[in-house]
Amino acid sequence: MRIAGLGGTFAPTWYDTPRDGLPHPRKGSAKATELADKRRHFVREEVEVCKALRNIDIFLTHEAARPFRPSGGQGPDAGKTQVNEILLAMDPRLHLFGHHHRFSEQERQGVRSVGLDLVTRSYLLIDAVTLEYQLVGRKP
Repeated sequence: MRIAGLGGTFAPTWYDTPRDGLPHPRKGSAKATELADKRRHFVREEVEVCKALRNIDIFLTHEAARPFRPSGGQGPDAGKTQVNEILLAMDPRLHLFGHHHRFSEQERQGVRSVGLDLVTRSYLLIDAVTLEYQLVGRKP
């Protein structure tokens, strides 16, 4: 089984920064927490690497693909276009994402895309051959 992932959130002001160019905190500095937060973003070079991957079974991301409205289909779209671009190019068999902590099922770019809930509420059992899944726990 081949699994790939793209961690972090999207920050437009940091997106074109090379991964090695993101600020690195120094222990004990007053801005350590602030700088550590900057390293939690994904950047263009990581998206491009993901888009070049092939034969991926499961793709994991922190962010959702667009459109994604976490409040019961209401409110602004919280999905990220870069995730859609990767799904289209990579064509994994299954996409799993977190961030919003709500179970959801959708199809994006022809790929099953599943939002994972808090583990205290539910989790998935995934068949290693078919990648069909069973939700264990309660539906939110």
